[in-house]
Amino acid sequence: MPTSTQSAVTTTYLESNIRPGTYVYWDRVIWHIESWSRSAPDELQVVNYLTGDSKRLSLMKVFVDRPEQPAAIFRNTVAEIEDEIYVQRVRSQEIVDSAGLSPRSLEFADKVIRTVEHVRRYCSTAAMTARIRGEEFSVVEAKLKALEELGGPVGKSQFYAWESWYDQASGDRAKIAATCRRSDKGKARTTSNQEHLLDTFIMRYKVGGRKRRKLRNQTVTTFVRETLTRTGNLWIDRSKCGKAIPSGLVDSLLDPEIPIASILANLDYAPLLSKIEPPSDTVISDYCNWYRASPTSAAAQIRSRADREEWESQFMVFDQFVHLAQFPNQYVFADYWEIDIHLVDDETRSIVYKVWLTMLIDAFSRSIVGFAIHDHAPRIESIQTALLHAIYPKTSHLEWGIEEDWSCYGSPRALFLDNAWANLSGSLRNLSRHISRGGQFPTIDLVFRPPYKARYGAIIERIFLNFHGWVTEYLDGAILGTSPRAVAQSRRSAVLLFEDLNESIHRLVVKYQHTYHSELGMTPHEKWMEGIALVGPEKVPPRTREIELLFMREYHQPRKILRQGVSIFGEKYGARDSAAIPRYFPPDKTEDKPSSLRQRLIPYAIKYDPDDISRIYVFNDGVFVGELPMRKRLLPDGSTNPISLAQLKIARKLSKIHSGTARGWMEFAKETEERGVQRRREQKKIRNELIQKANGTSPSIGDMKSLDELLQSGIINLNEAYTRNLQTTVEDVK
Repeated sequence: MPTSTQSAVTTTYLESNIRPGTYVYWDRVIWHIESWSRSAPDELQVVNYLTGDSKRLSLMKVFVDRPEQPAAIFRNTVAEIEDEIYVQRVRSQEIVDSAGLSPRSLEFADKVIRTVEHVRRYCSTAAMTARIRGEEFSVVEAKLKALEELGGPVGKSQFYAWESWYDQASGDRAKIAATCRRSDKGKARTTSNQEHLLDTFIMRYKVGGRKRRKLRNQTVTTFVRETLTRTGNLWIDRSKCGKAIPSGLVDSLLDPEIPIASILANLDYAPLLSKIEPPSDTVISDYCNWYRASPTSAAAQIRSRADREEWESQFMVFDQFVHLAQFPNQYVFADYWEIDIHLVDDETRSIVYKVWLTMLIDAFSRSIVGFAIHDHAPRIESIQTALLHAIYPKTSHLEWGIEEDWSCYGSPRALFLDNAWANLSGSLRNLSRHISRGGQFPTIDLVFRPPYKARYGAIIERIFLNFHGWVTEYLDGAILGTSPRAVAQSRRSAVLLFEDLNESIHRLVVKYQHTYHSELGMTPHEKWMEGIALVGPEKVPPRTREIELLFMREYHQPRKILRQGVSIFGEKYGARDSAAIPRYFPPDKTEDKPSSLRQRLIPYAIKYDPDDISRIYVFNDGVFVGELPMRKRLLPDGSTNPISLAQLKIARKLSKIHSGTARGWMEFAKETEERGVQRRREQKKIRNELIQKANGTSPSIGDMKSLDELLQSGIINLNEAYTRNLQTTVEDVK
């Protein structure tokens, strides 16, 4: 059994989970967490730290948005909570000028962030695994193993310094870069090309050779010097070829009998070469010493930098993650499915369309932790909306009167995705970092499956196959085959609305959660609760408006606020009250020559909704700064007239065709909106006339069933009637 020392250490690395004996600051009161029961997974038994009053605290209330109250704070002791409250009150809101930092400093800050977050994720996972197995857990050993998995030599002392910088800056990239900027700035460091050069010699000499001789620093130094002298300091430029380096080029550079002139004469090889600064003897010795200290892990790291085959064989065997998972949310799989059913629109019941389902499944319990349904093909909003649904406690099923528990929530430690365009976006990558809120909560590690290997997602594909069988058996409008006749029959029999399918999917998911699973020997819900009983409920950021805006799509480039406002989508955004958003970095008094105002403009991340771009939302490193309206859509009362990105593009094209310029798009957008209202009125009128003519009576308001029966029986054809009515207005439309 674990010792008391082990339990204390383990608790340190289980900070992402709520545990009895810790404290929470909520509703401006410090509460002591006494217990948590599997019978009531959404509640905590807490005691007021000052008065001693006992109560049951709902996690739904803790994580819900309360603008008038500060966010909940979970800590191990009261002193830690008081320190955090003080820090939040006095923390400076000063923005660090990232534009004044060198690219190398920012690159180094990214490395610090990746390293610290990787080590903390590893230690948290190792602590949970050790606690489940009843084994001893050593923080130092876990950190050293985590550092060995990284792609470069990082010592223990160096990591502690990086971790201190990360905590002081709350994970802010610019602040870390400013903190770790050296006094001897400009001094040469090892580049990626030099690193590749040393990797090549170490692997060829120690691993690739026939004789496994003892690696000597001087031998590697001699090889490096001789090769660079012969090639004129030319070596492979990683920025030009990435990891797809031709093996013949490496062999030619290392072959002393091939002159460099012959290599440069090859038009395929010459563009991939660049001059590099020869690494110093000290750099070469340090590299060799790092390899000698842990040859197995170092060799694997060097090979992983050259190609992904070694890393894939050790880490990306997706089929094994089902058996390797030790606790909930450790490994979560996400995928998309075009549901095999046709739906009809709410208003006319005549427009037929299909929808996509985005689903996330936990490997440990096989539980469905979240999903989202959209009427468009997978895009950034699909995965980010499903992820938002997965992270927070579920209330969506309660809207349909479903009483069974759906207790899954929390941030995935590792989210496995395919190589869809939406999954590879910078918006999702930034969201996975910013959800940690400066290191207070776990980050999400995005892991991508190898292309053309669908079997790595078999755990979720199996769920989709089961759902397909249920949809085709029970729902009207389901597609019963792949032939054109089957698709046409599905379109004719379509009667369900989007809300009907949404309710059906919710009921199906909850039913699946409470259905016996043969591989688990219990239901997914019971397996989830079994894992939560071992590690405790998880902490997630309070669901404020800022968090919900964080899950919106992020524009692919940062934008600066100029005097005219923010320029994006070809339009200007801003209002008179937008001056509350700072435009400039504070001046750097240490500079010899003061920078201009344009050089000190702050680059902001822009979030937006493609279905309504009348407003954009401004973020600075994951922190919400403010929102800006589109000037042309701003109304006198401060609200905006909605317009989608697609509508804007169409209006611009029409304006350019008609007047030769896109500036008059507002007129065409207004005409399109008015014409849409008119056509909908005409469609409703035709609808009522056809029902009255077919039935011989006036239809009751809101009675949709009679029309659906008439449409299916073929007595009336709404599209043909509407087309005949539109023929009288064709010339006006032209």
